[in-house]
Amino acid sequence: MKKNNFAELFYKNAGYVVVVLISFVYVASSLINISRSGKSVYEIVGTGVLSLILGVLINGIFRSMGVQKGDSDERTLATNALHGRTIEEIIPYIDKLDDFCEMENKRALKAVRTRILAREGLKYSDYFDDEGNLINEEKPQEKAKRKAYKRALKVRLKPLLASNLTSDGTKANDPFDFG
Repeated sequence: MKKNNFAELFYKNAGYVVVVLISFVYVASSLINISRSGKSVYEIVGTGVLSLILGVLINGIFRSMGVQKGDSDERTLATNALHGRTIEEIIPYIDKLDDFCEMENKRALKAVRTRILAREGLKYSDYFDDEGNLINEEKPQEKAKRKAYKRALKVRLKPLLASNLTSDGTKANDPFDFG
């Protein structure tokens, strides 16, 4: 998870990193050639800082232009319109959405637990009821089966909520993220 966060952070700020590197290279090369240019150290550092500030400003302007272009893109507008129409269509059924989410959460939990138990030849119905409640606390004797039983018992999924289906606040790593 942390690797993805660092990679994502680096990707989002790659332009700024490039600007800083270019400014650093400029200052370093100017300091190496200080006798040839006739500039003082303060002039070189000042020019480097100025190039850094201009680079960051240009990068920010380009980023802003990209966001504006994305917001006015016909695909974005079509997606927003579709989202609005879909919300209008589900308004009559919105009171049933919580029950649907609860049912989907139980189904997803059962599917994950079934997969874990099935790998070791265990049946879901021997340990859990249809609601996901534990019905048999007797652990299997074999070590691998006991480990699968414990893993199935500890499974915690992020619950699907009605707000996940009606808003755009979902996370990319959410198993119920429908994009």
